[in-house]
Amino acid sequence: MDPVDILHIQKSVIIGNSILGLFSLMGCLTIIFLFLFRPYLRDFIFKLTFFLSISESINVIAYLVSLDFLNQNQNQIYESQICKVQPILISYANTSSLLWILMICYCLHDLLVNKNRFYDKDKKRYLIIGYILPIFPTLLYV
Repeated sequence: MDPVDILHIQKSVIIGNSILGLFSLMGCLTIIFLFLFRPYLRDFIFKLTFFLSISESINVIAYLVSLDFLNQNQNQIYESQICKVQPILISYANTSSLLWILMICYCLHDLLVNKNRFYDKDKKRYLIIGYILPIFPTLLYV
């Protein structure tokens, strides 16, 4: 395959990911906006969804940084500092999002099956799991 064709395909993939990322970011920002400006929605499960939206926003913004690469040649991309920071942010945000999804599933299961209620006293533990714990696998990645 011709190198020009490969570059064209790479740019197409970046543009496609960016368009879909913008839709994802709009959804995340909608959840964040609703949480901040609609106090009646602040039950525990929605708080966890709010934290998930923050992690996903970081993830999408890290992907959208790749738009900067469209006008650069291959050597400039590999030498860029953004190219070094972007995979770290993506790794952290993906791990954080996965943990938030697991915590939401756990809370929903406990609520529906065991009829247990979660309260804000559990929030600190969930914040540590969702935002501090992903640092360690990300450090392994680096």
